[in-house]
Amino acid sequence: MLEQFARVVYMLGSTYLIMRVGSGDYVQAVAHSTFGAFVGAAIALIFLIFAYTRQHKEFDLIATDVPAPTKTLLGEVLHQSIPFIILDAGTVLYQFFDQYSFPEFLSYFFHVSNDEINYLYGLFAFNTNKLVMIVVSLASALAVTAIPLLAGAFTKGDKHGVATQIENILRLFFLVMWPSALGMSAVARPLYALFYSDDRLGVHMLQFNAYVAIAMGLFTVLAAVMQGLYQNRQAIIYFLIGFAVKIILQWPLVYWLQGFAPLVATGIGMMVSVFLMLHALDQRYDLDWSVLSTHISQLLGCALVMFVFASAVVGVFDWWLGGVRKITAIPVLLVGAGGGAAVYVYMVLKLRLADDLLGGRIEGLRTKLHIK
Repeated sequence: MLEQFARVVYMLGSTYLIMRVGSGDYVQAVAHSTFGAFVGAAIALIFLIFAYTRQHKEFDLIATDVPAPTKTLLGEVLHQSIPFIILDAGTVLYQFFDQYSFPEFLSYFFHVSNDEINYLYGLFAFNTNKLVMIVVSLASALAVTAIPLLAGAFTKGDKHGVATQIENILRLFFLVMWPSALGMSAVARPLYALFYSDDRLGVHMLQFNAYVAIAMGLFTVLAAVMQGLYQNRQAIIYFLIGFAVKIILQWPLVYWLQGFAPLVATGIGMMVSVFLMLHALDQRYDLDWSVLSTHISQLLGCALVMFVFASAVVGVFDWWLGGVRKITAIPVLLVGAGGGAAVYVYMVLKLRLADDLLGGRIEGLRTKLHIK
């Protein structure tokens, strides 16, 4: 989460300073935008070093209890890291395919200039994607915190415990992802105007990309779950099947949907992988879908109420101010997103939808907010 946040903040901040305040040199802006990946990784590494220094005594005690030799452990780490790298690069491979296929396909079907191609490609691959990936990273990072408990249940051979942890991971994911995706869609216009401009097509693409983010986040979480259960090979196969679906659909979808085509193809490809992963997990661990689907539906209901509220706030401000500009985008975002988040939190607390997921702290929060 820190890595993604630091990367995006540096990328957007440096690009804005260079293009709007400084020289306006595109090459320099792109260089700093790319350098944002290093900044994000450095921030994450500093955090990990800090965490290690605080807990190194515990790690040292664990290390003395491990009977396996160092070479064996390093070999196991290497063996596990390869599928992790492949699956973690899944969204990058999707984007890599878009980079080379979208301009070619669009030029084949339509008479468009390079400027038009770059404009459409920039909308879905850069402008909206950078904002959406923050949401995906947030929801995924919170959900996978339960992976150690999942691995522990698997090691003990506790099949019921594994099923319970998978269900908890999915519930935790949707607890964060529903409001994040729907909330971003609701405040898409001021959000896009703040970072870029009041471009109506860009706003619509950000709204649609926010929904695609649900599939992307779910794929990331389920891939981590399957790795935690040592089903690396199946996870890679399911990813490759979904990626193949993306490749097959991209061609006709570009003809029908132009700039939205890569997002639609990505969403469908990711959902194919998600369906296969869920089916495999259900077949092996017999998930309780009656309870799980009810809980996820209740969370969706709360998120939809939040979406209506935030959309109404943005609509009222849009009408009152006669449009959204950079200078007015911040207060609109604060009121719309902040008010929507408050509505969602209140409903989740009132309906007690997160009590068994987040523990006793929820009851304390409910007491402080005087929610019965």
